[in-house]
Amino acid sequence: MSRLTRDEIRRDEVREAVFSASTWFAEHVRQILMGVAAAIAVVVGVVLFLNYRDGREQEASYLLSQALEVYRAPIDAPATDAKPRPSRRPSRRTGRARTVAGRATSAV
Repeated sequence: MSRLTRDEIRRDEVREAVFSASTWFAEHVRQILMGVAAAIAVVVGVVLFLNYRDGREQEASYLLSQALEVYRAPIDAPATDAKPRPSRRPSRRTGRARTVAGRATSAV
C-alpha cells in the first residue's frame, strides 16, 4: 500500500469539491435561476426608482426657480407692451386636449 503525499491529498480534495459543487449546481439549477432573476428584478426596480426620484427633483427645482423669480419680481413694475415671454416648458396637452381647451375658451 502506498502512502499519499500532501499534494495528492489536496488534489483529491479539490476534485471532490469541484465535483460536489457541480453536482449541487445541477440539482439546484431552477432555484439558482430564480434567485438570479429576483436579483435582476431588484436592481431594475432600484434603477427605476432612482430615475423617478431624480425626475421629480428636477421638476421641483424648476418650479422653485419659477417661484423665486416671481417672488423677486418688483411689485411696481412698469407696464410694457412687450409680448409675454413663452414658457420654457412645452405644454403636455395632446392635440385633442388643445382642441377641447380651445373650444372651451372660445365658447366663453
